[in-house]
Amino acid sequence: MKLLLLILVLSAFAVDNIYSQNTAIKIPKGKNILIDGKIQKSEWNDSKAIRVSDSVTLYFKADIKYIYIAIQVAEGKSVIADVYCTKGSNMINLHASAKLGQRNFVNEKWEDWNWWNNFLWTANVSRIESFDKKTFLKENLREFQVDKELFAANNTKIFFEVTFLNEDGGTSLVLYPSNGIRNRIDNWVTLKWK
Repeated sequence: MKLLLLILVLSAFAVDNIYSQNTAIKIPKGKNILIDGKIQKSEWNDSKAIRVSDSVTLYFKADIKYIYIAIQVAEGKSVIADVYCTKGSNMINLHASAKLGQRNFVNEKWEDWNWWNNFLWTANVSRIESFDKKTFLKENLREFQVDKELFAANNTKIFFEVTFLNEDGGTSLVLYPSNGIRNRIDNWVTLKWK
C-alpha cells in the first residue's frame, strides 16, 4: 500500500531526465503563481518538470494568458538565467539576475543590454544583502511569467543558459538543450501549449 501511494505521488510530479530530451516541450495547463523566487508547497506540482543536470531543473506550465517557467539550481547556489526564444523569425534573449533585460539578435549579433526594458514578461531578481559590501542574497530559483503574446505562436523555439555560482566563487554553465547554441535555433526545443 505504501509503495502504491509513493508511486502515485511521484507520478503526479514526474520529472523528465535530460537524457530523454525531446524536440518539443508540451506545457500543461496550471494555476498561476506568485513571481517571488520561491517554490511554495504545491505551487509547481501541476507543471512539466525537466531535470537538466544534477544541479538544474526546469519547470513549465501555462494558464490562459501566460507561460510560467522556473529555473531551479541546487540549494545554496545563486542562479543567473538567460532564456533565448523566438518570436516569428526574430530571436530574443530574456535575462534575469540582479537586473532584468531583453535584447534582440540583429545583423548576426546580439544587441547591447538596455536594462529594465522587459516587455510582456517579468522574473524575480536577486535581492540585495548589503549595500555597503555590494552583496546579494543567494537566489537558487528564477521564475518567469511570459505573456503568450511575446511568442506570437504556439511553436516558439527556446534555449536556456543557466549560470550558477559555486561555493568556491567560480561559475558553472548548464545549457538546455545541451547541444544548443545561442545564435542558432537549429537545436533549440519547441514549446507547445493548449
